[in-house]
Amino acid sequence: MELIFKKDALENSQQVAILSAQTPVAVLSFNEEHQVIAHNDVFFDMFGFAATGMLRKDLYQSLNAMLGQNHIRIEESLSTGNVGKIDFISPVPRSIELIAIQSKAESDPSLLLFRDTTGIENSYQALNAFIAETAHELRNPIGIIQGFAELLLTRDISISEQRILIERIYKQSINMGPLLNGVLEYTKINALGRQYLKSVKVSAIEILKDVIDNFSATGDSERIVFESDAEPGQIMVVKEKFEQIMTNLISNALKYSKASDGPVKITACISKPEKNLIISIQDSGCGMDEKTLSRLFTKFFRANQDDSVQGTGLGLVITKALVEQLRGKIYVQSQPGVGSIFQLIFPLVIEADNDESASNTGDMQ
Repeated sequence: MELIFKKDALENSQQVAILSAQTPVAVLSFNEEHQVIAHNDVFFDMFGFAATGMLRKDLYQSLNAMLGQNHIRIEESLSTGNVGKIDFISPVPRSIELIAIQSKAESDPSLLLFRDTTGIENSYQALNAFIAETAHELRNPIGIIQGFAELLLTRDISISEQRILIERIYKQSINMGPLLNGVLEYTKINALGRQYLKSVKVSAIEILKDVIDNFSATGDSERIVFESDAEPGQIMVVKEKFEQIMTNLISNALKYSKASDGPVKITACISKPEKNLIISIQDSGCGMDEKTLSRLFTKFFRANQDDSVQGTGLGLVITKALVEQLRGKIYVQSQPGVGSIFQLIFPLVIEADNDESASNTGDMQ
């Protein structure tokens, strides 16, 4: 992020406050008497105290008290030019990038910028963990393909046996497709965030009806019972992603329920006074215990280890990420031998709040 500050702005605390209020970076400025003349609200949120009026040495002392025991002091970092990442342990542990700006050569900084990089570092660590998990998941099918291919190349086997091995290779390659697609989808959502999602006002009930109708091609729509008193149920979402969420949850409910167990029940209602749309998908499958529920949204975790039930372990992870980025919430209740209920909550678009809804749409883009 590039910040440009004019010299005259540094010399006027009111201008500094107005200018620095436009950035998520904590900004703090000094006058020639080494006194803090202004800082923005981000500084207070980041460090938990107001610094206006403090002398430079007192400010540094307060900040040094928040550092780790062996960390170099703020004034020493600035005097040696060794500024950069600083690890604070209070008010909460976080990594801060410190940037010093001088208005005159060979003088103490007239402006300090503090940028919280904790989220960036956590995202980097999460990405590394995800890469490792993905590599682990791909190792098994790749190993099977390699092993069968080696048999074809090194053994003198009959045509019928060759066909069996080729079919197994083909099956493993087909299984890798959904896994790779899921990995790409998940990384795209996390990399781009809400920039990836452009929301519009839609009727959730109409979309839900269309999604249920899509299951008629396989005859599964007859296994679904839908009840709603939330017409039209207008919400701000990305239509295609909302369809993806509902398709995945309904598909899972059908997949883990036998026709003889009873129908998949879908209900939609409006909560009062919150004015939220609540959608519930209830199956009558085998259900889950508390241990399984606690890992349900873990990457590559499959609640059902039966090989006859296909899955990548990413479907619910992607669903949860999409729900949250569409400003919704997802909850799960389950009981072994009884079944599971997935509940989605989205804020309704109220006609009287059109202006507010429009501003929310802008935030999503």
